[in-house]
Amino acid sequence: MSTIESPPALSMGVRGAVDWYDDRWYVTPFSNSLGPDKSRNARGSGLFPLLFSGKSSGSSGGLALGKSVSPEWNVELRAGWDDMDARNYSRSRKNWFNEFHTWSIGIDVQWFFLDRLGRDRAYVVQPYVVAGVGVINDKASSTIGYGDGQASSFMASAGFGVVWPFSSWGRLVVDVRERYDANRAHLARHNAKFEDRLWSFGLQIPLGSVPEVAPLKRPSEPMAPPIAMPLPPFRVTQP
Repeated sequence: MSTIESPPALSMGVRGAVDWYDDRWYVTPFSNSLGPDKSRNARGSGLFPLLFSGKSSGSSGGLALGKSVSPEWNVELRAGWDDMDARNYSRSRKNWFNEFHTWSIGIDVQWFFLDRLGRDRAYVVQPYVVAGVGVINDKASSTIGYGDGQASSFMASAGFGVVWPFSSWGRLVVDVRERYDANRAHLARHNAKFEDRLWSFGLQIPLGSVPEVAPLKRPSEPMAPPIAMPLPPFRVTQP
C-alpha cells in the first residue's frame, strides 16, 4: 500500500514573501520635545518650545518595549520622564523650587493603516495612529505659580507618527501626541487637568534575527508515461 508524504511544516517565524511581516520584539529609546500645558506655569523642554516661545529648559524622554502582533498593529509598554523649570525660574532658589518633574508609564496601541504585509514593504516608511493609557506622577515644589505637592493620576494620549526602517537593525520613529493628565495633585490654580503636547524622536532597535522567508515551492513535474517495449517477433518453429 503506497503512502503520500506531506510536505514539512514551516517553522515558527517563517512565512511566505506575501505573508511576511517583521514581528520581532524591539526597544525604543526616545527623546521628547515637550510643550507643557499653560496651567503648569512651566517652560517646555527640547527644540520646539525653544523655537516657538523662546523658553526651553530641562529634559524629556524615555524607553519603550514593543512588538508587532499583526501586520496592522503594534503594542508597546512605554515609560518616560519630564523635567521642567517654571516660567519664573530663579537660579538662586534652585533646590527643587520653581521646578516641575513627572514620570509616567503606560500601554500604547499603534495602528499602521497602510499595512506592512509583504517582504517588499520591509523598508518603506510606515505611518501610524497611536493611542494609550497609563499613570503619570507630577511633583512640584514652589511658592510661585502652581504650589507644592505630588500625586499620581490617570493619563491618556493620542497622536500619529511614522516609522522608517532604514536597516534590519534599526528604525527611526517620529510622532506627535496630545497627553491628558488628570492632575490629582491640583497643582494648577485655574485648571484641574493638564494637556501637554509631545514630539517624540526615537531609535527603534529590533531584537533577534530577521524573520525568514519561506522558499518558493516549485510545481511538481508530471510523471512521464511508461515507454511501451516492442513485442519480440513471432517465430514458427517446424517440428
